[in-house]
This record gives sequence, structure tokens and C-alpha cells, in this order.
Amino acid sequence: MRLSLATIESSNCRPLLEQCSAQPVPEDPQLTRMSMASSVGDSHVDLSPPAKYELYIPAPVHLSREEAFRYHLTTRNFFAWMFEKPMVGDRLGDALAALYSRMNDFRPDEEENQDDILAYLDSQDYTDFRNCPDHALAVLQFGEKFEYRELWTDAFVHCTGMNDDLANSAEFEVRPRARLEVKLADFFTVRFAHNESLDHESTFRDATTS
Repeated sequence: MRLSLATIESSNCRPLLEQCSAQPVPEDPQLTRMSMASSVGDSHVDLSPPAKYELYIPAPVHLSREEAFRYHLTTRNFFAWMFEKPMVGDRLGDALAALYSRMNDFRPDEEENQDDILAYLDSQDYTDFRNCPDHALAVLQFGEKFEYRELWTDAFVHCTGMNDDLANSAEFEVRPRARLEVKLADFFTVRFAHNESLDHESTFRDATTS
């Protein structure tokens, strides 16, 4: 793939060039001649083509064929993040986790990566959980894995509201299914007990005031 060096640097991805095989792309002779002709008589005009690099990002040699495919898929999603495009993959939760790990590999500032991955989730509407069990379960998995408490809580609350639809989502199979079912059962048990307590308290107040 060929990318603008300015785009990579503006995304703070200099380690990407250091870790991968990056070769400058030779300038098109015709573009160079046009640039020189345009700048004749004006020493302050610079219309030279932007510097570009040709990147070679191989999968680690120890990976299996399937693992190598997933590695390259994550590489694709990394550039989708860079250019603010949607991700691809079988399951959104897995893709998000892999993307965040790759961001930490290719970008030096982990705190910046945290802010940028959350901004990307919002920009692609992955945090819009309304009537979307796939998004809720995927972000629930992501929030749990990387300990984003507020994100996890928001996703979990939506999961409880869509409890009857969760089993139809491909994302449901990714999580430890029994553990999620236990958490949902605990949530509903606590809520039921809380409601019973409120009913009992209301009955008690009515009895004492009558």
C-alpha cells in the first residue's frame, strides 16, 4: 500500500515506519518536470509531489495461515482508523480489541491511543447501542478487556434491556457465555429484590398511616 508520509506523521505513527519495511516511492518524472516548470520565476512556490512511502507489513512468521489472515485484517483496520473508515471482520468485539493492541504497537503514546480509540468508537457509531445487540456486546467485551468501566457499564445496561435478543448476535458467542448469563441473572435478581423491597416499604407506610 502507498500512503502519504504527512498522514502517518500527523497520526503520530512514526514507529510504523521504523518497525516495517518502508521505501520511498520514486517520484513520477512527469510530475517532477511539471513542478519545476510551475515554479519558474517564483522561488517561493513549492508544487513538488508529497513524499510517499511504500510499506511492507508482513505477518510474524510463527503465525498460522488463519492467524496471519487476522493479522493482515487488523492492519487494514488500523488504516481504516487512520482515515476514519469503518472496520471489517467477523466480529466487532474482536476487531476492536485487535485494533487497540495494534495502535499500541504502532503509536508510542498509550494515553493518546485510549482517547483516540474512544473517539473512533463514537465517530463510527459503535457506541450507539439502541436496538443493536451487536454493538452493545462488542463494546461490552472491549470495555471489560481493557477496563473501561464507564464504557462497560453503559454497554451492560443496554444488554440488560435487550436481553431477549442477545443470543441471536454473533458477538454473544465470543464472550464467556455462562459468565454473561450469570451477570445478567444477578442484575435482574438484584433489581427484582430492590423492587420487592420498595413495594414492601410502600405497603408498610400505607399500613402505618391508615
